[in-house]
Amino acid sequence: MQKVEDAKTALALKSLLSILLVIFIIFVAFFRQQPILKINHSEYYLDQAKQLSVQEKGLGGKSSLASNKGMLYTFNQPGKQCFWMKDMKFSLDIIWLTSNKQVDYISQNVSPQAYPDIYCTNIASKYVIEMNAGTVEKESIHSGQYLHF
Repeated sequence: MQKVEDAKTALALKSLLSILLVIFIIFVAFFRQQPILKINHSEYYLDQAKQLSVQEKGLGGKSSLASNKGMLYTFNQPGKQCFWMKDMKFSLDIIWLTSNKQVDYISQNVSPQAYPDIYCTNIASKYVIEMNAGTVEKESIHSGQYLHF
């Protein structure tokens, strides 16, 4: 009789753990939503760089970036945001956006060999997006355009 009770308890515990795992996965998926940049008929999944340590490293050290991905930098306050190609292994398009997500400035095809050059704007940027070189041209992204993510 004790073995039957132990088996029922083990089954109940497994069921409870399964339910908790599903709740945890839903919780993580809901609160860690990855921004998706939608341009024309394309979607780009944007990794977020909100913390200073992540912003400083950026895409440096990575060997490549998937064609449907990018890096979104979100700053606490709009301001003059500067970027460099330290430790980069591939070329980028860099897009500066205002607080209302309007493209204000673009640097295209920035090569790793450009380091230690620094790329800045004089506008107050709240967001910056880095994408594979050629994406700006491919998607016809231009100054004044509003991006949605």
